[in-house]
Amino acid sequence: EMCRGPDCPARPSPVLSQQSSNQWSDAVRTAVLQATFALLLPIVAGCASDPTRSSPSSQDGLWTASGAPPTVLRLAPSQLSETGTIVPSTAVFTSNAELIAPVGIAFDAAGALWVASSSDSLLVAFTPDALPSSGSADATTVIGPRDGSLSAPSGLAFDPAHRLWVANSANGTLVRFDAAQLTAGGAPVPEVVLSGLGHPVALAFDAKGSLWV
Repeated sequence: EMCRGPDCPARPSPVLSQQSSNQWSDAVRTAVLQATFALLLPIVAGCASDPTRSSPSSQDGLWTASGAPPTVLRLAPSQLSETGTIVPSTAVFTSNAELIAPVGIAFDAAGALWVASSSDSLLVAFTPDALPSSGSADATTVIGPRDGSLSAPSGLAFDPAHRLWVANSANGTLVRFDAAQLTAGGAPVPEVVLSGLGHPVALAFDAKGSLWV
């Protein structure tokens, strides 16, 4: 039974001190972040193959980006015919971007591989000769954000005019960079910005040139 008399020992106050409250909040915040990364890191995101190749190459196959560890991976054509656990034929990492949450990947008309690095809001490109084998590779081109032009980019797609469209999942925009902007790199202002589409995460063009989000 609960003691109610004057001789009962004092009960501890249920009110947390400011220090205890802050420590509890920090602990919860850390636990949430750890759980979030545990869920996000194993996700293997967008995939692409290079449609520009007309002859066999050591870079043929299916390319994808993985966040754990942050790498760009290639699966050779021979690895795509059977079910099972495989070791990618090529695994490339770069110091140009975090690639912790890479969720978009696409090839341009020249065969360069573009990757959206969502965690640091960057686009990085690798020309075919920059991806000869596994290991570290410097990105040929890096495009950074300017006034929200890139905000957790998550989807990439090239239109028939070779312009790059990017889905920004954080600020809910679609932006378009023209070929000259992609060549120059830096932090260009998008030629087109579309909004009102929620939080887009993936893009694809159909044969008629319509963009699906």
